[in-house]
Formats: sequence, C-alpha cells, structure tokens
Amino acid sequence: MRKKKPVTTRRDPQAPGAENLLAPAKKQGQLAEPNRAWVGDVVYLSTKQQSGYLATLLDGYSRRVVGWALSQFNDTSLTLKALEQAIAQRQPGPGLIHHSDHGSNYTSGIYRQRLAEIGAVVSHSRPGRPQENGIAESFNKTVSYERLYLEEYKTLAEVEADLADWLERIYNNGRLHSSLGYLSPIKFEQNWLAHKPSDSGLVIR
Repeated sequence: MRKKKPVTTRRDPQAPGAENLLAPAKKQGQLAEPNRAWVGDVVYLSTKQQSGYLATLLDGYSRRVVGWALSQFNDTSLTLKALEQAIAQRQPGPGLIHHSDHGSNYTSGIYRQRLAEIGAVVSHSRPGRPQENGIAESFNKTVSYERLYLEEYKTLAEVEADLADWLERIYNNGRLHSSLGYLSPIKFEQNWLAHKPSDSGLVIR
C-alpha cells in the first residue's frame, strides 16, 4: 500500500530565485538539440523497510534521463549527485538552462556554485506551478506507475539496482514518446546526431 507522499519541495526564503527561462527558450527555438536544457525534480518513494527520494535530471530536448540519484534524504547531496552524474556523462557547454522548482536542494549555495562552474543558467518554476516543469513531472508519473508502484522492494538498495537497469534499458532506450515522434529518447538523440551541423561541439553519449 502506498503511503501519503511527503512534501518534496521545501523552499529556503533566503535563497535567490530565478525566472522561468525554459518556456521562452522553447518558444524561441533554442531547445532544438540536446544539452540546451536540463530539467530536474525529486520524487518520493517507499519500500517495505525504508523510504527515500529519487532525484533525476532529464534533457529538455530528448527527455532522456542524463543523471539520477537515490537517497533516504531529500537534500542538496541528493540533487548534487544527480547533477554530477549528468555533467560527467554529457559535458555540457556554457549556456545550459538548468530548470527546477525553487526547493532548497536546488537553490543552495553549493548547488548553484556547481552550476556556475559549468556556465549553466538557472531557471525556476513559479511556486504552485508544477506545469512549468511538465517534462520532469511527467517523468515522475512514468517512473512511479510503470516501475516504483509495481515492485515490492524491501530496501532502497534494491530500488537503486533495479532503476540502474530500468532507466537506461527500458526508459532511455525503449520507451516511446508521442512528443518525440514515437521514438525513444536515445533514438531521438541518435537521429539528431546523424543530421547535426558538422561544427557542433555537443557531446552525446
């Protein structure tokens, strides 16, 4: 039986906010290739013995999961671990839009400093407007209903081992998206890669 979900967004009123840059960038055609925007969010999960949180970062162009982390605690260490994985795998150039809610795990000084080091631009959804991070919200529902709610996990270690396979093999490689022309995230990126400009410096793995 699923437990009532706790609040996953806890704002720090002292932390600086940012405008929502994702929507206007999309309207202006600035997100027409990978590594132009990443969207992040955290979802709560529970097992028979433990509860915890899953933090993910998705590419705003392909909806590919580029970074993720699991922890008992919904803190900056969790979101930073997902960010570091994404950076190592994708090596984004300056100007990347990093979009999330205004939770303290995304607005902390440590997290913002890491974004500044890679030249990323901070973007936030407005409070009470989860639709402004629709790609991440949609993914949370997908991973919850297609995986987390279907399995009888005992521990977070079991969840982590299972997701390591599911996220890459099933979601990134196999799940078809109507918004991607019924292609998987990886196939969508491969199609872009096959037709990308020769002078593009983007790294796609």
